[in-house]
Amino acid sequence: YEEVLRQDPDFPEAHTKLSYILHRLRDAEEALREAKAALARTPGNAEAHRNAGIALADLRKFDAAALDFGEALRIKPDYELVHYDLGILLHDKGDLAGSIAEYRKALALDPKHLNAHYNLANALEEKGEFDSAIREFREAKRLEPERFEVRINLGHALMSRNMYAEAVREYRELEAMAPDSEVCHVC
Repeated sequence: YEEVLRQDPDFPEAHTKLSYILHRLRDAEEALREAKAALARTPGNAEAHRNAGIALADLRKFDAAALDFGEALRIKPDYELVHYDLGILLHDKGDLAGSIAEYRKALALDPKHLNAHYNLANALEEKGEFDSAIREFREAKRLEPERFEVRINLGHALMSRNMYAEAVREYRELEAMAPDSEVCHVC
């Protein structure tokens, strides 16, 4: 995308895509700069607002991030990824109820969003809603049975409900998947 921007610095799609790549490379300042460059050229760009929100959240500027996420949802109300991102933001701010609501909105739009199930389960567990958390961990496990952190957290949630036989079974399956993992042996 940098080459495209050298040839055409006003190409908003390249700024938008580069912004997300920079976020993935953990360069929040540059990601924000590229998102703002895209928005300067296309103010109604929901994806660029999302990318700006992600970069601002990475910079721990939660209120500003929430504004960009809100603008993305104003432009595109069914933007599932923004509901998911907003769930992360609200969880980081300590707003479990808001976080849970946003993860559920994301899942209403995409029931197969593994990370939304996983993050929802973690938020529910943190809130003390263990039965609901277990349901979400199980759904995440169904979607991706090899995902280690889903399985370990499911085991922890089962333990919290005194479902020891199921928890032990989960941990034994994990140990079979990753016999060298110290995490399984600690459990």
